[in-house]
Amino acid sequence: MNEIPLQYQEAVDTYEPIEFEGITLFPIRVREYRLFNNARPAIDFLQQSLPVRYLSMPLLSAFYAMDTENLKEGNPSDGLFYRALLFLALAMRLGEGENLEERIGQFQIVADAKDQSVLKGVEFQQNGEVQRITPVQFQRLRPILAAQNGITLVST
Repeated sequence: MNEIPLQYQEAVDTYEPIEFEGITLFPIRVREYRLFNNARPAIDFLQQSLPVRYLSMPLLSAFYAMDTENLKEGNPSDGLFYRALLFLALAMRLGEGENLEERIGQFQIVADAKDQSVLKGVEFQQNGEVQRITPVQFQRLRPILAAQNGITLVST
């Protein structure tokens, strides 16, 4: 699970940004360590620990669906979807210098028109262009995000 494409390993080893599927990912800055620790559970989350109904979903979709379900039932959110967005904001350096809510506000949630509990992706602006990260794409980004920031992903 910890394997990243060989072409990115040198950039990870030298703390350089990585361009992946049109998205630039940076190692998270030391001065944002507190925020990094807050967001980290969304990246090093053990997917097998999800409730059974979410196991077949990409991780970002599962986080979103769990939050949506909790809100519908009047229960508090576990915050994993929010933490995933925070990790992405830190890694892409979106909204640097802004407060936490403004940074998370850089993302627009794109849900299925017929079922708002189904996540299609999250959109944001990077380098003046609107970008989208789909849940499947997040699955591919996650090992790179982990490697760039010294997180070991466990597969079991």
